[in-house]
Amino acid sequence: MSKPNKKKTRQYAVEFLKFGFIPDEHKLFCLLCNQTMSNESMKAGRLEVHLKVRHPNNSNLDLEYFKSLKEKFKNRTKLTSLFHAKQAPHTRALEASYEISLLIAKHGKNHTIGEQLIKPAISIFLKTVLQKDDGDRTMPLSNNTVSNRIDEMGQDVESQLIEKLKLRKFSLQMDESTIRDSEALLLTYVRYIDHKEFQEEMLFCESFETTTTANDIYIKIKHYLDANKYQRKTYWHVRQTVHLP
Repeated sequence: MSKPNKKKTRQYAVEFLKFGFIPDEHKLFCLLCNQTMSNESMKAGRLEVHLKVRHPNNSNLDLEYFKSLKEKFKNRTKLTSLFHAKQAPHTRALEASYEISLLIAKHGKNHTIGEQLIKPAISIFLKTVLQKDDGDRTMPLSNNTVSNRIDEMGQDVESQLIEKLKLRKFSLQMDESTIRDSEALLLTYVRYIDHKEFQEEMLFCESFETTTTANDIYIKIKHYLDANKYQRKTYWHVRQTVHLP
């Protein structure tokens, strides 16, 4: 039984540069239109046709022009790689800033702890264990930064929950709480089914301006639901857990 003919892999020739092509692994890359051509196109005749048809204004240029174009392309590629290499640590530091801000929020710590304790602790670890002293400089953890990170993440979680609730029925549960200076708060929770399981989340928390009557609660809830464009048919059960005056 005869063996099938192995497909021939053509090799790049230096003369292809005069048509504006440089090697790209086993393919060709056109410096004029940034098009990658197949290995089968590695024929001087095909490349000349491509140059004359696609780039007629460049077809009479000499080899020095394409050498210059090749050098510019190589330098641009190096610059792009350097830019991405510089960006990678910054991106990781930004991600770490969000993760630490979330940790601060979960433990209810003062937002200044990031700059006053966590960042110096990271710096000590880097210097002592990894013998690096600049890894924490690009990680913002100031009081305002941590506060902004927490607000951004909170808004993102809320917007995701809102969009999820618009697609399914859910029930509401309200609770009234009092904090400092006898300030009354309305805590509103939502319960819904997601992937065949019941889920419960806090939907919003708002303070009462004056009284805490049933009408005040109704107005608060209606305003929130209307502001986020909920359809009335989606919320089908409301339960209050406190005695309302």
